[in-house]
Amino acid sequence: MKNLILILASTLLIGCGAKKVNKVDKVEDKTIVEVVTQKDSIQTTNKTEIKYDVENYEISVVPIDSTKEFVVEGKKYFNARILIKKKKDNTLYSNDNKVSKTSLKQAKTITRNVRLRKQKL
Repeated sequence: MKNLILILASTLLIGCGAKKVNKVDKVEDKTIVEVVTQKDSIQTTNKTEIKYDVENYEISVVPIDSTKEFVVEGKKYFNARILIKKKKDNTLYSNDNKVSKTSLKQAKTITRNVRLRKQKL
């Protein structure tokens, strides 16, 4: 029995020796970076036009008393009233508003890989 205890104790204390190996770990990272650039430009154009197409002059001679005489532009009139009316017709008003929007997007992606390598020396 003593021999058995001695054999068991010696195997536990002495044990088998394992060879120690140096390990080298290499770590590589993987990183993804996205850069987005956006440029916006807005252009506005405002154009207003007013056009007068027709101008009318209206001259009217209205007699007041036919016994009195007067001369206008070489014409003889007898006591009349002259009415001159000026009219503008067909007035055209136009207003143009133009808005243009331009958008430019640029995307840039940067990728980095991560790897873990274990080597035994």
